[in-house]
Amino acid sequence: MLSNRRKVIGGMHINCRVYAASAVAREGQCLPVHRVLTVTEAASLPEAVFTVWSNIFGRSNLRSAGTLLIYGGSSGIGIGVTAIQIAKAWNCMVFVMLGTDQEGVWNREQMAL
Repeated sequence: MLSNRRKVIGGMHINCRVYAASAVAREGQCLPVHRVLTVTEAASLPEAVFTVWSNIFGRSNLRSAGTLLIYGGSSGIGIGVTAIQIAKAWNCMVFVMLGTDQEGVWNREQMAL
């Protein structure tokens, strides 16, 4: 049982589509909120991370030291940026397609591409 004093985000299940301020969930489907994040900030992470993970490692079968092409690496919703970070953490070679030169400068500065 999780303490009521501990901030958590819940409903982390592949078929769960709950977006609410509060809900009932099994403890195993909840993730703790790190103290430096607000609940809103923490709640945004699983959506991007689980989406990227299931697509690049599940569907596409990317492996460590593989090669990944990302279309839209500076997307406003964070999927492209999340994909870059995860792939780099797995020592993958990352290629990014961008719309403008400014996006390329941002990616090189922020993502060390």
